[in-house]
Amino acid sequence: MLCKVFMQQLWLQNLEWDDKLPENLFNKWSDICKKLPLIKEIKIPRLVKCTGKIFDIQLHGFSDASRNGYGACIYLRSVNTFGNISVKLLCSKSWVAPVKQISIPRLELCGALLIARLLKFVNPALCLTINKTYLWTDSTVVLSWISALPTKWKTFVANHVSEIQDLTEGCVWGHVSTDENPADVLSRGNNAFELQINQLWWYAPSWLKRPSEDWIINLLIKLT
Repeated sequence: MLCKVFMQQLWLQNLEWDDKLPENLFNKWSDICKKLPLIKEIKIPRLVKCTGKIFDIQLHGFSDASRNGYGACIYLRSVNTFGNISVKLLCSKSWVAPVKQISIPRLELCGALLIARLLKFVNPALCLTINKTYLWTDSTVVLSWISALPTKWKTFVANHVSEIQDLTEGCVWGHVSTDENPADVLSRGNNAFELQINQLWWYAPSWLKRPSEDWIINLLIKLT
């Protein structure tokens, strides 16, 4: 996200190819270049499931938005017959916010739609039986929007809500606090070093490694 935001800011300057960067952009670019090689230190395991016989597989999607942009990420939670629980990052997607500013709640709604579209891509690719899919946002406004009929809202919100409801039918939507939302990494951006050590990003909130009864109380609505 940091690079995407930088490119947008650079584009807004209307610079010629041989113009010098403004000092603030030059400093940002220097910091990105300095920390980018640390990406080589990031190792991502191929195995995303528990070892042994698995009896429960869930997908958990998170979304978030800021003035910089919005994003969504999906995790696979698996439980084996010994009760071992594994939560691993599957995929993510982010977009910079439009140049024409829109409200944070609307950006949060864009993030929720991004989860829905990402799910449409992920489910066929996994070739696994998913027992349940949970989707999380820290925006109570978005939860209110998607729990109502699209016709209740104005065009922008109605169109987004309609597509979200179609794509996430049968999924469970819940509220997650901002500091436990891994999608915050996507909306605000992390450099390579910050990303490498961010346990929340790689493994989702720690409570997902506990039995479902411990966190099910956070669920607000179910789309049927």
